[in-house]
Amino acid sequence: MNPKTFIFGICLSVLTACSQEEVTDLSAEPATAVFGISTRGNNTTVQPDATTQQVRLYVGEHKPEHLDDKNHLHLRQAYDLETGASFRLDNLPPRRYKLAFICVPANLPGIFSEEKPGENSCDFNQQLIDYGTVLNAQQDPDYATSGHLYRKVINRWLKSGETLTEDVTLNRLNGQLIIDMGIPEDQFEYEVTEVKVIIEQTPTLIRIADNDKDELIMSAPTNEAFIYTSVPEWGVRKHHRVTLNLLPSELKGKIIVTTGGNLKTYSLQGVYGGGTVLIKQNTRTTLEFNGLHKDCFTVKYAGFENSQIGVDNDEWDGWQEQ
Repeated sequence: MNPKTFIFGICLSVLTACSQEEVTDLSAEPATAVFGISTRGNNTTVQPDATTQQVRLYVGEHKPEHLDDKNHLHLRQAYDLETGASFRLDNLPPRRYKLAFICVPANLPGIFSEEKPGENSCDFNQQLIDYGTVLNAQQDPDYATSGHLYRKVINRWLKSGETLTEDVTLNRLNGQLIIDMGIPEDQFEYEVTEVKVIIEQTPTLIRIADNDKDELIMSAPTNEAFIYTSVPEWGVRKHHRVTLNLLPSELKGKIIVTTGGNLKTYSLQGVYGGGTVLIKQNTRTTLEFNGLHKDCFTVKYAGFENSQIGVDNDEWDGWQEQ
């Protein structure tokens, strides 16, 4: 199965309008482009859900005044998709464009950022996604089902007087960590009153650009720790799971369990015989806790790395929740 993301839509808001010139050559008619977006899972097609997802299109253009600076790409405009499921761009000068389609969780102020926040740079390559906003929002366990990040970057020539119509597929960039503590009554002698997961040294910033190779260009892992606290149900014999969405990296951190008034700490570094645990793109990493042996987790990976996916109902390639 290869779930995909397409695009068909209509209402946009213009967020960024850097200095730009319209077509000055009267013999050259402007160009038009129409790009369509929706998500497909289990052979069904779903349009973006404006209540949980925000879709933005960044339009970069190669301008003559920046030809000497290979690292600069002029950011012409950025558009937010407000209704429907497509972008229509009119009156564009015929030339080569770089287009970055980004889908992020909705209602997270500050998730779209730049290398120097507040500078309002017109450099396409300085535009960032601040995934730290997602990491903080996931302190609400219900947010774990919607904290996903998708992207697709393409280069296209727009020709004078012509309309380019194209469907675009977005790829999931983040991975997901599931910590399965098992049935607390089986794992611990005394009642568990709190499970605290501390994630350390995880990336928080990722560029919208991809070096034309679908690369993930991320900041160095932050020194900030992200803490997630939950309270297991005791006496119901039910698995206690913690689900977090993270950018790809080596997993580092710890779990602190409060049981019988005492604290027990379990490292997430070098678990299961000293092996490194990885968060991989578009992949679920599951750690199954074994209370009989300290720092012993069974590690499982499910999903297809680098596959194209756009699933809103939490069904991932290669994974079925039992």
